[in-house]
Formats: sequence, structure tokens, C-alpha cells
Amino acid sequence: MSPSIASLEKIASTLGVRLADLFAIETTTEAAVVRADARPSFRSLWSKARIDALMPSGGSRTLEALMVVLEGGGSSGKHPATAGVDQFAIVWDGWLTLTHDGDDIALNRGDTVLIRAKTPHRWHNPGQEAAHVLIVSSRVA
Repeated sequence: MSPSIASLEKIASTLGVRLADLFAIETTTEAAVVRADARPSFRSLWSKARIDALMPSGGSRTLEALMVVLEGGGSSGKHPATAGVDQFAIVWDGWLTLTHDGDDIALNRGDTVLIRAKTPHRWHNPGQEAAHVLIVSSRVA
């Protein structure tokens, strides 16, 4: 089974955890370094995406940072969905379309967006090259 990113966000929200908690290895250390070759990641075949957890999971952390790599034709889900937390995102590489509260917004490398917790949104890569999106969110402990 390979759920979409939107489905994973719904599962995490229902369980009261962060998206990265679904696949990251929990650690009790307060170390701030996560080596590039040791990042927990999840591949969604349905979304044509890879999600890398950029921060350690567990403990009292409320901050989450993810790198989402959407392959050409990939999307976060069939329909816009809410994440349950405020998200700040920056297109790190490539370009994609963000459907945000009913509007399609073309985002290029370096563009940023703030997505409020209850705003339906959907990421889509209509191009052929991969697009990288860094998403940072915070939840109340």
C-alpha cells in the first residue's frame, strides 16, 4: 500500500502526531544534527514523491521540517486537503503548482508560501523534472 501525502497528513492529524512521526525513528537525544545519509524517509508511489524528515523525531519537539520531492506528474493528493497545522514552504528546486483555497498558484524556485492549518491545499508537479519543497510546521505541545 502506498498512500498519498494528503492521506498520510490525515492519519497523522487523527493520531495527534506529526507527519514525520509516521516514519521517522524516535530519538531521545537532543542532538540537532541529522546526517543526509541517515534521514528517515518515506516513498509514496501514489504521489510520486519522497518525504525526508529533516529533524529528529520524538521528545518534546513541536517543530517539524520535511523535504518533499515530487517527481514529474506527482501530486500530494487527488483533491485539496488540510494539514491540521500551519505550514511554511519554500520551493527549493524546480517549480510546481499549489492549489491553495481554490486558487492555482505557480511557484518557482525560491518562492515561499504560508498555508494556514484549515486551508485546503494540494501540491502538483505538472513538469517533467523533480521539484523539491521544504515544508516547516509547528504544533502546540
